[in-house]
Formats: sequence, structure tokens, C-alpha cells
Amino acid sequence: MIRGEHLKGQDNWTEEQLAALVMDAIEALGVASMPTRHIDLMILGAKGVLFRELGSNSSRGTREERQWMQALQAAGEDADMWRPKDWPERILTELRALAPVKEAGVESPGSLNATALAKMYAKEDRRTKEDRAAERRLLREKRINR
Repeated sequence: MIRGEHLKGQDNWTEEQLAALVMDAIEALGVASMPTRHIDLMILGAKGVLFRELGSNSSRGTREERQWMQALQAAGEDADMWRPKDWPERILTELRALAPVKEAGVESPGSLNATALAKMYAKEDRRTKEDRAAERRLLREKRINR
């Protein structure tokens, strides 16, 4: 059972309240997540990646967040915003569709690294050789810039 699964998202929920439920669901479902500099969450499962911004029911996100989501969508990524009204139906449906990371045969979510990510993407035929090379370059650049 996922904490709060029986609740219906309320207009008066704060982003922090929604985030607490989302993080509990992520852990319970065995998918991995990490915050990014520009989008609240990158969520990784055996069957894909989601980029999600969290906001209130009336929120559109900041201009920068919207630009990042549009750029990710243009690159073929699943980037969107979750709001309290999306709890639990949409959010849990999307998280469950990712499948637990362990189904990909990689390390536990707490110790994912570039090698584990590369293994997961290698199992997916949806990415071309050039896409994987570009992702490896980005990961290397991120490590160098730390």
C-alpha cells in the first residue's frame, strides 16, 4: 500500500505536501529519483525516465522550468508537471508504468551511477547509438563540472 493512495488531491495542498506523497510512492514502487537543477525530479524505472515539475493546481511553473520541459519534450523525453489534482490516479499510473529499477538487472536505486544508467539504456532499443553517445558525453561533462 502506498501512503496517501486513498486520498484525492486537494486544491489547498502545498507543493511540499504533494512532494512528500510522490517521494513515498517512488520509494514504495522501487523506482529511483533525483532532483535536478532545473526540474524538480528525474524519475528512473526499468522502462523509462520521467522528468516532473511539482506545483499547485494553478501553477504553470517558472519560465525557466517551462523552457526546460519544452526542451526535454523536443528531445523526445517525457517531461511534464504534476499537481495535487493529479494525485493519485495520474501520478501513480505513470510511476507504476516505469516498473521497478531492479527489473532492469541493475544496482539498487540508492547507488545508481553512470554505468547502471548505461546498462539500462542498452536494454532499450528505442535509443539510437548516437543518442547513447550523446548521453554518455553529457554524463562525463556533469562529472567534470562538479
